[in-house]
Amino acid sequence: MKYLLGVILIFLIFHFGNLAYDAGILLEIPPTQHECLKVQGVHGPEDMALVDEHMIISSTYLPYRYHFEAGNLYYLNMNDPIPRPIALLSNENKLSPHGIHAHRA
Repeated sequence: MKYLLGVILIFLIFHFGNLAYDAGILLEIPPTQHECLKVQGVHGPEDMALVDEHMIISSTYLPYRYHFEAGNLYYLNMNDPIPRPIALLSNENKLSPHGIHAHRA
């Protein structure tokens, strides 16, 4: 019985160690000297996908938790000196995606 508990304990330690590593808990990100700009006009950004110098941003606007408004997808050109997000969906076709993925065609 002690042997079985020991094996289960080792398995759990190994499993949670892998989860922590995959989640980036043990990763140290060094500070950089990049300039950061706040992008105006995107309410409730959730996920971002970067393809070369282009970024797709999904958003869902949740003012004060419970009042839900449909979100949108935005396109952003990272080479612009002043980033201007462009809404990709019209007011009639809004959605609230959770999780996006983009790749080069």
